Amino acid sequence: MWQRILLATFAVCALCPAAAWAQGYGGPLPPAEPTAIAAGPQTGAPGVYPPQAPLPSSPSPSDWHPPHAAAPTYPSAPVYPPQQPYSVQQPNPPQILPPPRYYPPPNYGRPSYVPPPAAEYPTVPSSDGTTMFPALGTPTPGSHWMFSAEAIWLQRVDNTSVILGNTVTDYGAGLGYVTDILTSTDVDFPLDSGVRLQGGYRFNDRNSLELTYFGLQQTSVGRSIAGDPVGNTILAYSPWTQTDAIIGGFDNGLSYTYGSRVNNAEINQRLIATAGPTWTLAGLWGVRFVQVADRFNLNGSDLSTGDFENIDIRTANNLVGPQIGAAWTSYWNRLALTTEVKGALLANFNSASYSNLNSSGVISGNPVGFYPFDQSAHGTNVAGLVEFTFMARYRLSAHFWLRGGYQTYYLGGLVLGPRQLANFDHSGGLSLAGPSLGIETNW
Repeated sequence: MWQRILLATFAVCALCPAAAWAQGYGGPLPPAEPTAIAAGPQTGAPGVYPPQAPLPSSPSPSDWHPPHAAAPTYPSAPVYPPQQPYSVQQPNPPQILPPPRYYPPPNYGRPSYVPPPAAEYPTVPSSDGTTMFPALGTPTPGSHWMFSAEAIWLQRVDNTSVILGNTVTDYGAGLGYVTDILTSTDVDFPLDSGVRLQGGYRFNDRNSLELTYFGLQQTSVGRSIAGDPVGNTILAYSPWTQTDAIIGGFDNGLSYTYGSRVNNAEINQRLIATAGPTWTLAGLWGVRFVQVADRFNLNGSDLSTGDFENIDIRTANNLVGPQIGAAWTSYWNRLALTTEVKGALLANFNSASYSNLNSSGVISGNPVGFYPFDQSAHGTNVAGLVEFTFMARYRLSAHFWLRGGYQTYYLGGLVLGPRQLANFDHSGGLSLAGPSLGIETNW
């Protein structure tokens, strides 16, 4: 068997070189000699060449689609229903919303979508079309007039104290020591009660006019330092009296009384500067009048001699001038909280009277050497006022509010009673502070 395979292998190797050479190994074969073509008849017709195979051509439609095969069909484009305006499904009848607005932005050729404005916070409409206050804020819709009445309690505190006198022990030969001192601020003024009334007219939600008055009933405080009328071991002296210096001291004692009265009236225009969903900021300007009146008495008496002396001082301060202020109000449902500050530059038309005519040295002529006097003075100076108020208001109904707050006033440039003992003085100052409670209505 293997002999046959070996013989076949030799036969293939012998035939391959011949085939390769015939196809170009060693160079191309020489062209064949042209064959002479016999001439045709003597008519001169060209010779006849053997027929050539036709050139291939592109297939015709009949080659692809035989007559017996149906032409293929394609589905037509779907037909869509006409577009409807954009709407939101709502109960009868449906609400048709306008199409969105498009505006060409500057410097660009592409349209841009402009969303509709955001919904505003609910506000109270006013008669003139403005809406500045939250839905539950003041004032009541459509109201123009406002009136409030409050009980007010203010405590007076003077900024300076005047030494009125002292008591000393007397052991003879000038021996002794100070046992007590009397000053003009030994006793604090109590919370003096009064009333505050306020009325106003609202032109619109931004502009209103207000008239305010408050007054305190006259209150009085005092204190005494006692001597020793039995043994004359304790005597009272004052640097402002004459009788004690003449007789050698008051054996009964020394005392003072101090009375005060305050009135205030102002008219202001309030303007809403800006507002938010739950707050407003307002400014105000106006004219203010303040009256501060003092009545001060210093007296000493001596039982051994029956002598006595009274010094009566009365002062009046009438302050008038412009003021400005600002108020911040925040709202929480039915509650409104207001913080307000005011400042005023005032002219003080003041007066003071000083008299010791109600003394034994004038009435009975004792002690001898007593000098009577009855003087008065008038003047005008610049004074100032600063007010700070915190007020809470709670809506009880559509037209009624409950009011409560705390207020502080400071006044400078005043003629105060104890300070007139030395000479006419208009550099005094005082503060008033306390709570208030009342009711407000608007219509």
